[in-house]
Amino acid sequence: TKYANINLNNKKQNNQILDTIKKYIINNINEDLTLDDISNVVGYNKEYIVRLFKKEYGLAPHAFLMNEKVNKAKNLLQNSTHINLANIASDIGFYDQSHFSKFFKKSFAIAPSKYKKSILYKTTII
Repeated sequence: TKYANINLNNKKQNNQILDTIKKYIINNINEDLTLDDISNVVGYNKEYIVRLFKKEYGLAPHAFLMNEKVNKAKNLLQNSTHINLANIASDIGFYDQSHFSKFFKKSFAIAPSKYKKSILYKTTII
């Protein structure tokens, strides 16, 4: 693992690292990824990855992963009226439906069950 003695202003190299991290997160969205996993993929230490990611996106890789998960869930709810919330939670890699529901509500200010009903009845909530 390379250490963070690399200049954060090396834009081209940083963009390549960020692109690799982002693709890895998106391609493994259903997994419970850790910073160790990401560090092993890009070959840089965890502190450097977090610093670089926060500088570019304003959040840590884990927060980015969680946002991607909840956005994927929202998309699934929009495109399938018969999908079960527990299945969504499991498929996207949340610990359980409760964890998924809390995070969804925190992100969108509405429970996923209410959001699903709003889709079914074509009401605008979000």
